[in-house]
Amino acid sequence: MGAILDLLREAQDARLSASAIRAGGLDLGATQAIVRAAAQLERACPRTGADDAHDEEAALGIALLAGYPDRVAKRVRPGGRQIALAGGGSAEIAESSVVRQAEWLVALEAEERSDGRSRGGVVVRLASAIDPAWLVDLFPEQVKEHREVTWDALSERVRTRESLEWDGLTLLRSEPADGASDEASRVLATAALAAGPSALAPREAFDAWAARTRFAASVDPSIEVPDDAALQASIVQLCEGRRSFAELREAGWLETLRRSPRWPAQAIARVAPDRVVLAGGRSVAVRYEIGRGPSLASRLQDFFGMTDGPRVGGGRVPVVLELLAPNGRAVQVTTDLAGFWQRHYPAIRKELMRRYTRHSWPEDPTKLAPRMRAPR
Repeated sequence: MGAILDLLREAQDARLSASAIRAGGLDLGATQAIVRAAAQLERACPRTGADDAHDEEAALGIALLAGYPDRVAKRVRPGGRQIALAGGGSAEIAESSVVRQAEWLVALEAEERSDGRSRGGVVVRLASAIDPAWLVDLFPEQVKEHREVTWDALSERVRTRESLEWDGLTLLRSEPADGASDEASRVLATAALAAGPSALAPREAFDAWAARTRFAASVDPSIEVPDDAALQASIVQLCEGRRSFAELREAGWLETLRRSPRWPAQAIARVAPDRVVLAGGRSVAVRYEIGRGPSLASRLQDFFGMTDGPRVGGGRVPVVLELLAPNGRAVQVTTDLAGFWQRHYPAIRKELMRRYTRHSWPEDPTKLAPRMRAPR
């Protein structure tokens, strides 16, 4: 609008002839009417300060915006000709337009493309640059605040985006550094529940804890069963005040489960010990697996001196024993150690004595040889 404003000023100063006005693209009658109206306004409202061309141009832009708020548009890309229109739709700035860089503008003169090109659309022939702050000043009731909380799977974190919009066009968009909120916690919890336990803790460690705790709950009613509902509730609680999987991992979900009063560590250890000591003095880990009984694996010699295998569950549940030869392979899997000694050991002993001559294979395995006795 600056060039047109200059032509109007020159016409107002009577420096332009009728032909010059027409050559500048102005309508002679409309220009003369504007000049007369401006003269009347100046007489009625004399100026009190020095002229400021910038202020005049801003005043014109504000006036045009006030008159045509439905024609507000925003450039899609910096320096590009495509614009998005308020209320929806799009158009293209004509190549002849002098408004080349302004991001916000008022589309004053537009028409459907009619130059025979294959693609149609609206072309804006005449536009005026505006400051988006004018929209807030003139039409504050049309400014809407939006808050969007979404899950970013790539970074494994909640993204919070806030924006101010005017009739569908974004005035301002920001991503607050501290986006923690109840809504962010809910979005994080939804993502964490969908990802499952392996996203929050080492899978093997979690499976071992869950199986051991389930077994403990099966023999001690005071211990809560860590079913899906209980575990999901613990994840939702852990998500409170957090925004990412990294924060959940740092908080230590598995450690949180182990410290929870719902699954007291001492009560679990009492009925589901994680290790047992065999007669030979070796401490062996007990394996707990969902759908299978507690089990352990150790060398056959470690069981010498025992008439019965270890029991867990307050002494009610025998542990499945994997009796290993010196090469680490199982020679027998049983819960009946006494029966193994009586029925199978004699034949197995002969084979072991032949293959492993440096090892001791007593005839009576229920007695601990002197050199094998556990230290007092």
